[in-house]
Amino acid sequence: MATNQHKQCKNGIHLHSEQNRTNHLLEFYNKVENESCKESDGEWQIRQEIRNQWDAIHQAIDENNPEHLNNLLPSKNLCYCYEKYWSWNFYRQKYFVGENLLIKAVNLQHPQCVEVILDKMICEDLPSDMINYVDPISDYYPLDIACEKNNLDLVKKLVERGRAKTFQSQAFFIACQQGNEMIMNYLATRCNVQYRDRRGQTALDYAIRGGYTEVIRTLIYHEEIHRNKLGFSPLMLMAHHNLTEFVDLLFERLPLQEAQEELVLLACHYTIIGDEEKQQKAFYYFVQGLNEEESKRAPILHEAYEYRRECHTLKELLSIRENSHALRIHGLLATERILLRLGDTDTLLDFLYRQCDVYRQNQSLHRCLLLRVHAHQIALNTFIQQDYFSWWHRCHLQEFIKDLTETWNETGCVPISSIEIITDWLLNDDEYFMNLQFIFDFFATIVYMIQSDKTKSHERSSLFAIARRTMHLDKIEHSLLVHYIDRYGNYFSNHELPFFNVSTLSIIQLMILWGANVNGRSKNLFLFQPLHVIATCSDIDIAKPIIELLLDQGAHLDCINARNELPQDLASDSAIKELLCPTRKLSLKCQCAQIIVSTKINYGNCLPSNLSAFVRLHDNK
Repeated sequence: MATNQHKQCKNGIHLHSEQNRTNHLLEFYNKVENESCKESDGEWQIRQEIRNQWDAIHQAIDENNPEHLNNLLPSKNLCYCYEKYWSWNFYRQKYFVGENLLIKAVNLQHPQCVEVILDKMICEDLPSDMINYVDPISDYYPLDIACEKNNLDLVKKLVERGRAKTFQSQAFFIACQQGNEMIMNYLATRCNVQYRDRRGQTALDYAIRGGYTEVIRTLIYHEEIHRNKLGFSPLMLMAHHNLTEFVDLLFERLPLQEAQEELVLLACHYTIIGDEEKQQKAFYYFVQGLNEEESKRAPILHEAYEYRRECHTLKELLSIRENSHALRIHGLLATERILLRLGDTDTLLDFLYRQCDVYRQNQSLHRCLLLRVHAHQIALNTFIQQDYFSWWHRCHLQEFIKDLTETWNETGCVPISSIEIITDWLLNDDEYFMNLQFIFDFFATIVYMIQSDKTKSHERSSLFAIARRTMHLDKIEHSLLVHYIDRYGNYFSNHELPFFNVSTLSIIQLMILWGANVNGRSKNLFLFQPLHVIATCSDIDIAKPIIELLLDQGAHLDCINARNELPQDLASDSAIKELLCPTRKLSLKCQCAQIIVSTKINYGNCLPSNLSAFVRLHDNK
């Protein structure tokens, strides 16, 4: 009985303690919830106050009330009060979801409100970089908007008080589009005259097109202006648009020889585009640029210019006046002389490539090829930055394949001299491995020419000699044969080019004939050899003839790659795996090489170089 009472008492105490604990937790939860609600209410009130004040700021701008706006905008000295909180954090929030204050004031053309905002930016009550915020709707800066609104007063305020950046701004171009000469003239002394819009047009191009003479004058006096995207200098532009007043002005400011040479470049432009209406003017400019002093120098004759020389006397020039092609060659020679002396290779190449396009349009494809090769040689000799030349070199290489083929089709003769020059470029290029696409297309073109019935026997012999030289690129580190099979042999039965197709098997066959190593490796492909690569092919019809060709030429079935794999280990197709399975006993030489490798004999200093290379075929190092 006593025991039962003790148990009931114990259970009662336990239940009582559990109840107390529950009540305590409820009280604590209610207390926390009440405090949380109070904090939430307080935060909501703060945010509501912030929102109300920002609405009042925007309303002041809408109503053009600068006095009220000045009172509403935040003050710098309230660092730890709510005012500073909403002036900074909520301003940022308001900007991203709403409208920027300065952009809004400029859009509404309220200059006094703009002044207030600029003052607040100066004293750092507002972010100083607001002047560089972009309107998400128009993608314009505040200065651009002011120009679009034709508001010179706002433009001056933003530039002089807000320090708006005019150097890289499109504000000048917008003012030109609006036809506001006063704003253009104001910005002309502050803008970057070299800056181009999205179409490559400069401030001077805009001013000339609009006929704004005072703006043109301001730009000319403001800063030295470089050539535009067409290679036109200011003097060339003025002469081209018959702005005689400014031509005379620039003749006074420039050295006489420099001014005359600029007109020669303009004449060359006219002869390139074949502008018959400008031919008389072009001839006059050529006469003005005659330089008899140059005749004392021994000229360097180029096949691209048909071994002609530049005219240096009036008599020589008159003799070709009616020959448009000869006059064009004279212009190109003069242009090359002038621009190389000025170090302006980019403009020279632009002139030459435009002439290449003219040759192509006129179906003078042989001339196009020769001039393109000549232009490439100039770039090779004059570009100082090797990285830039390598990039430029790769961008233009594919054009030669097209020109080589079209020239051959046009003339019926293989352009051996041009092919030899291209081969020299490849052999002297330390970064040739970056141009594998071109090298393989180049091989395919040579193979096609060799196989063609219209190729003469002496041309075929020359092509074989060139191809053998090119195969010197087939080095130990980068086997061209491995990479060709990896890119083409594994996937295509034909190598496709713009004007013809060539069998990949025939290209591989001739690469081997020219000296490619059928057991060559490529370091960046896990020391894969040709058999390893073709083993991964999934098409037996493509793989079988290539495998048989490689085996006939001495490729080793027991060669291993960096991962210690045989070619047959990589084959997923059963038919290809069977082709790569040794059907006969390995040669004694191969067995010896395997023993040397497996027993780790140090053979480097014991065997001749050719035998060491043979042993390495069976090693994964």
